[in-house]
Amino acid sequence: LHLAWILTAFWALRRFDSRIRTVGGLLVFLTILSTFNVGHHYLIDLIIAVPFTLCCHGISTFSHPGRNQLRTISILYGGTATMAWLSIMRYTPNLALDNPLLTLVALALTVAGALILQSRLGEVSPTYTQVLQTEATPTAPAP
Repeated sequence: LHLAWILTAFWALRRFDSRIRTVGGLLVFLTILSTFNVGHHYLIDLIIAVPFTLCCHGISTFSHPGRNQLRTISILYGGTATMAWLSIMRYTPNLALDNPLLTLVALALTVAGALILQSRLGEVSPTYTQVLQTEATPTAPAP
């Protein structure tokens, strides 16, 4: 969960100044480097963290009409990719080990898909302040 926590924080910086996002990106890079370098995690642990975090982000995103489809796709993609990789590594590790090129391509597509969905989800997700302003806007009583 090392990478999941820092990705969550980094994705929350979307609407901040570019200098702050740069520092956040540096922290993501250093977390990847330190987590992998210390030897307590394998590369697959860091890869699985990306769709797992996307799933958590989709679950915690505010729900609004017209945005639920992207939110649902993000949850399903993140959850399915996470469970698929966990199942492969648990029950058929030789499948991944015997086909290294195929495995690397699948890993890259897993991360790329999660990052694309997260980017799209982040663009349409309102901030907490926007949600509060929407809820505070008075509506006309029904006739």
